[in-house]
Amino acid sequence: MTDPITALQRLGLSKYEAEVFVALQQVDSATASEIDELADVPRSQVYGAAEDLEERGLVDVEHASPKRYRAVSLEEAREQLRRDFEREQEQAFDALAELEGNFAGGEERQEAIWTVRGRQKIDARVESFLDDAESSVSFGTEAALLDEPTVAALLDASERADVTILSADRSVLEAFEGTGVETVELPDEFDQNGDPRGRLVVVDDRTVLLSVVRPDGEETAFWSSETDFAEWLIRLIDTHFGSHAEV
Repeated sequence: MTDPITALQRLGLSKYEAEVFVALQQVDSATASEIDELADVPRSQVYGAAEDLEERGLVDVEHASPKRYRAVSLEEAREQLRRDFEREQEQAFDALAELEGNFAGGEERQEAIWTVRGRQKIDARVESFLDDAESSVSFGTEAALLDEPTVAALLDASERADVTILSADRSVLEAFEGTGVETVELPDEFDQNGDPRGRLVVVDDRTVLLSVVRPDGEETAFWSSETDFAEWLIRLIDTHFGSHAEV
C-alpha cells in the first residue's frame, strides 16, 4: 500500500506539509499542539506547514485563540492539487518551448537519431507512431514480435492511412486477412528459420524505426523523424523492399 505522506510529497508537498495534512484528515480540526501529537511534527514547524497548506487551498484556519486548523475534503484537495499540477506543467512546458524555439533559431542543425531498448518501450514507441499516422504506414516484422495491441494499432491506422504489411512470415500476413490492409509477402531470404530479427516501421514518409533482436533476446531500436537521415533511410528501404517484394 502506498504511503500517503510519500505520495503527497510526490505531488509537490513538503514532508511537514504532507504530515500535517494527513494528521488533519484524522480529526475534525486541531490546534498546533494537537497536530504535534498526532503527526509527531515539531510545533515550531506546524505553523509554517499549516500556513503553506492554507495558501495551497488545502487547509482552513479558524482565527481563534489558539488557532484551529481543518483539512478540506479529499475531493476538494484532489481537485486543488490537480489544478496546481496542471498549472506547473503548463509553465514548465511553456518555458521548454521557449528554449526549443531559441535553439531552433541557430545556424547549425543536428540530426536527431534516438535509441530505444527493450520490447515494451519499443512497442509503446511503435504504437505512438501508428497513432499519429496520417497518410501511409509500412510495417515489417515476424510473428514473434507482433502482438494484439500492435495489430489493433495498425488496423486503427488503416482507417485514415494506407497501411502495408511486409513479411516473409505467412502468419504475420494472415493476421490481416479480410481486413482490407495490403500485405506483401517477402521472399524466403528475409526469413531466418523463424527467428525474429527485428521490425521496421515507416510512417508518412517522414518517420522511420528499425529494430534488431540480439541472440540473448534483447531488442534495440533506433528511430528518427523529419530529418535528412530519416528521408535518406526511407528511400533506401523503399528501394530495397520494393525490389524484393512479391505482390
